[in-house]
Amino acid sequence: MGKLLLISLLPLLFVGNRWQQQTSNEKIIKLLPGQIVKDIGRYSTEIEKNRFLLKINEMGGSVELWIPGIDTALSVDINNAAVLEPSVIAYSGDPIYGKPGLFLFYFEGKKVKCIVPPSNFKKGFPDGTDYFEIYRVDLKNEEIFFWHLKDLDDVDFISDWKKGHEYKVKFDGTGLTKVKGK
Repeated sequence: MGKLLLISLLPLLFVGNRWQQQTSNEKIIKLLPGQIVKDIGRYSTEIEKNRFLLKINEMGGSVELWIPGIDTALSVDINNAAVLEPSVIAYSGDPIYGKPGLFLFYFEGKKVKCIVPPSNFKKGFPDGTDYFEIYRVDLKNEEIFFWHLKDLDDVDFISDWKKGHEYKVKFDGTGLTKVKGK
């Protein structure tokens, strides 16, 4: 039985390695302010040098955010990323393998700022149990709309888990509020 399990995992290992080899030849997709992305691939903002990569973790199971010129993954488990302006992206961290929260990355200076930190902590999740996912960017009012569930262990992702968990925050991290009527 152990041999059967190993054989059934081999195609997954092959696909993972093949994907990593293929990403070096992938086209860079240019994103405009307000666009949200969660698919693996290579991206840039309107400023060509401001690039980032979403790739599957070598062990599988999570999506990492990489920035050229930074030796380690900026985040080892994200749900998605959004371009706020040509020199700033936002991303939502996941608690399973990474650090939860809503973060900004400034290409100039290569700095990270957490604008919405997690609020629930457990022994098994010392960095927080909160789930974050960006679903809209309002450029005119400079707001990020996102789902925020305070405890990943209590979420049934099969049901309508998003309802009642919609929040917004200004690009600068102020004005965190629950979206009314949701």
